[in-house]
Amino acid sequence: MLLKSEQPKSGRLNSYRFRSVWQAALPPGEMFDVLADLGSYPQWWPEVREARQIAEHAAELRCRSLLPYDLVFQTWHNAKERASGVLKADLVGDLDGTASWRILPDGRGSRLVYEQEVTVRKPLLRTLALIGRPFLKANHELMMRNGQRGLRTYLAGFQAARRS
Repeated sequence: MLLKSEQPKSGRLNSYRFRSVWQAALPPGEMFDVLADLGSYPQWWPEVREARQIAEHAAELRCRSLLPYDLVFQTWHNAKERASGVLKADLVGDLDGTASWRILPDGRGSRLVYEQEVTVRKPLLRTLALIGRPFLKANHELMMRNGQRGLRTYLAGFQAARRS
């Protein structure tokens, strides 16, 4: 798994850009269906504590990792392109910005590229931006590692069900 975080060009302390690359055992079309289903995220991603559908292409997510705060935001799919393996969403709430998955063929499975560019709007985190930035980045990296592990377990169950 590749994890990369950097400060966006804007230079603001409460803005972040993240990129992670995962491998997955499902082929791209099936992987697209899993990742497009926002309601299933709490089933496989431990830090996504709740997903509540609010519209046909939108959900409100509540996330919490190691640090003692929740981030609540709405995610609105603005691109769902199964044929090209692209999912993009606008995020609004404690996080404002965008998140995307690119799902690429990789042998019999998929290579997943997750990119996120956000500004933190949660007042406490904005106030603590200078001293909290390294902790927020580490918290995000932990969340991504756990998400990848959870997805592998979830997909293993998918494949086991298929074989039986």
